[in-house]
Amino acid sequence: MYFYTTFCGLFPVKTAAIFSVASIIDAVSNPVMGFISDNFHRTRLGRKFGRRRFFIMMGIPLMLVYPMLWVDGLGFWYYLSTYVLFELAYTSVMVPYEALASEMTRDFGARSRLTGWKDMFGKDSPLFSSTFRVKTFRHHLGMYLGGFSAEWLFTSAYSQPVAAQHAIFYVLVVGTIVLAIIGMMASVVMKLDIDSHKKLIAEIDRLKNGGSMKSAKLEARKVFEQLTGFSYDRCWGNNNVGFRNKPVAPKTHTPSM
Repeated sequence: MYFYTTFCGLFPVKTAAIFSVASIIDAVSNPVMGFISDNFHRTRLGRKFGRRRFFIMMGIPLMLVYPMLWVDGLGFWYYLSTYVLFELAYTSVMVPYEALASEMTRDFGARSRLTGWKDMFGKDSPLFSSTFRVKTFRHHLGMYLGGFSAEWLFTSAYSQPVAAQHAIFYVLVVGTIVLAIIGMMASVVMKLDIDSHKKLIAEIDRLKNGGSMKSAKLEARKVFEQLTGFSYDRCWGNNNVGFRNKPVAPKTHTPSM
């Protein structure tokens, strides 16, 4: 936002519109990308490269979009297009990448540890890069964090127009609080823990080994219904989610996994 309003000359309303449009598109593209990646193993490219690895490798050329974000002096439609394009490229890489832990192990605790360590090293890696070994770099980093950051906190708010100050405040403070509350509410509603995860895996294994849907235990049915929002008989492809004009009558045979 600071770059768009200060160096690109965009009004705060147009800047907010860029982020709003991108967020709406992102909300749609994330599940769509998940659906594509989950089913990509059925294609020739998916069988050759893997349903996750192919999209991660595609991120190499797609990341060339990133420098296009930082060109100043252009118009609103350019910045909207490049930001949306970057979000789509980012989604096409990160959605399969975030699913890697589920591909590597079926253990709930191991998945949690893999995801936690991945996030920790991903965020801390800039500090522990090779340049951190250089004394001058460490001194410069201390100067920046200790001095310039403090100066920025007190002066940046007054270097912006009043409308931009209000927009930054609502996005960074109010928006963060609202999104955090939504996230906490969603985590409470989503009934996935170690116990339900074990029941989920056990039921999947039972069906893979030739078990019948009709003989599913009540507790397994409840877990699937809580997580999917469908009745158990409508799971395993017995619905038209992601398809058009697909019959939704329950199958009489064991579903193919």
